Amino acid sequence: MPVIKLDKLVPGMIVSKDVLGLNGRMILSKESQILEKHLNIFRKWGITQVVVHGEEEKITGDAEQPKEDYSKYAIPEEVPDAVVSKAVEECRLLFQLNEVNDPVVDEFFRLAVGYFVKNHPDIETFDVI
Repeated sequence: MPVIKLDKLVPGMIVSKDVLGLNGRMILSKESQILEKHLNIFRKWGITQVVVHGEEEKITGDAEQPKEDYSKYAIPEEVPDAVVSKAVEECRLLFQLNEVNDPVVDEFFRLAVGYFVKNHPDIETFDVI
């Protein structure tokens, strides 16, 4: 389930997770179709991205997604990329309203990804540094 930025959303897409405002208020419920009016509501409520159904390749039009470099997360190499990718996706949702270019926020994001991976049931424990 791809996370799509607001400027890439188009009417007709189906959300796969509830869209919530900063205060936790329901903006659009899971399995709802996005309409033009929802795009305006998302802008007004500060929603920057939404999780939708579909394949990332079909939605973005990119034939091949470049592999992300996970080395900055200081996660052992034996951890599968799928686990790290899922942790990064979850953290992006949590940090969606933060300024990602801020070095402090970037460090908290890096640590959060490490803790998500560390707490995965299939991963042996390791130190997050």
